[in-house]
Amino acid sequence: MPDAGVLATILLIAGLFLLILEFFIPSFGMIGIIAIVCLAVSSWSAWQAWGGGRNPVFFRTFVFFLVCGIPGTLSLGLYLLQYSAVGRAIVLQPPKLSATVNPLEQLVGKRGLTQTMLTPGGMVEVQKNRYHAESLGMLIDPNSPIIVVDVRNNRLVVRPVTAETEGSDEQTEDQLNDDSGQVAEPLVAESEKTSTKRPEPDQPQNHNAATKPDQKPAKLDFDIPEDYTA
Repeated sequence: MPDAGVLATILLIAGLFLLILEFFIPSFGMIGIIAIVCLAVSSWSAWQAWGGGRNPVFFRTFVFFLVCGIPGTLSLGLYLLQYSAVGRAIVLQPPKLSATVNPLEQLVGKRGLTQTMLTPGGMVEVQKNRYHAESLGMLIDPNSPIIVVDVRNNRLVVRPVTAETEGSDEQTEDQLNDDSGQVAEPLVAESEKTSTKRPEPDQPQNHNAATKPDQKPAKLDFDIPEDYTA
């Protein structure tokens, strides 16, 4: 027969292991009952081996592992249960949320007409469909042209279309079209395109050319160094 101290240690480990096993194997409580019996026999063996002042250090250590091991083992079993097939069948899993795009966001930038007065909420018609909408804090009369600028939950955020805003919107669209295509070349003055040509030193300059008395020679936009040689 093994020593009482060895038997207490073996039964303590076996009892804690059976407590975890109870969460994963459906045994109608039989594994749990066996675990309790093992822990009870382990406690009795520890008292016989170290209790009564025979070895208080070992007995206190055993009591510490027994008291801390039971709740720790139960917590570990509950934590691992949610990752097992049995746990997924017992514990309700939260639904997986899929990132869906609000279909109303496709209407941003579209124009329409108000069906009712927006105070600031009301009904609008965009692309022959009626939607709940709200304005940017102002009142908009019925049958007024509007443009969708944003979406809040299931409502469109609109603003009225006036002559000033319509011109700014067209200008913005033209800028977007220019950016999407080729970049337009900037207009350059003809005077900037022509560059001043310097006569070559080997060719004599034509001093007989008739010049007007009030015409001044064009100034060079650069300095010729004194030690320049052809």
